[in-house]
Amino acid sequence: MSPAAAGFEQAFAQALDDLRQDRLADPESYLSMVPRTRHDEFVDRLTAAMADAPPTAAAAGDGVAEAQARAAAAVAAARASGGPAGILPGALVALRRARGIERDDVLDHLAAEFELGESARPTLRRLYHGLESGTLLGSNVSHRLLASLARRFGARVEDFVAAIQPTGGAGRGAMAPMMARGAGDDGGGGRSAGAAPSRTARATPPDPDAELARRLFTGGPDA
Repeated sequence: MSPAAAGFEQAFAQALDDLRQDRLADPESYLSMVPRTRHDEFVDRLTAAMADAPPTAAAAGDGVAEAQARAAAAVAAARASGGPAGILPGALVALRRARGIERDDVLDHLAAEFELGESARPTLRRLYHGLESGTLLGSNVSHRLLASLARRFGARVEDFVAAIQPTGGAGRGAMAPMMARGAGDDGGGGRSAGAAPSRTARATPPDPDAELARRLFTGGPDA
């Protein structure tokens, strides 16, 4: 085995042992032993291991879980190459896994904090999935939504605001802000032939809670 390969395996074995003992350090302390060309591989493997081994209940009361959650966020930052939502998507997933938080728990928290009814749940779920998967444009996410998420994850809102800044361009996968376009709008100001909306569609008002959810995720920092 080459010295470089031996360094990788030694660092990963140490990280796994520290993970089992609830004393995982900042990932940078392990990456210093790993060739730079294999940093992404190391971080991917460590993230997978962390997802399979959340903090123990016994550790939750002595600060170990908090330290592991911070390490998880650092892992996410280390692996992120940037994108339309910055490094926040990876950090959210890593923090959620490290703390043993289900996605539905996050949705419940947001629904309660912003008083969103059950009718808005599909919209809320879709948009939060877009945030975690990195397809939302970070500059369109409201800061009060980030503050709410930071409270749920026990993080600092200023860190979330910094983490969501786009770093790799909007990309093809980024969701555009929700525009009030008709189903038959051709995007050029006209309406396609035969695409006139039905009277029922025109008479159905938008759900206010779903509209609020859209504003929180796509309406801009002050929405």
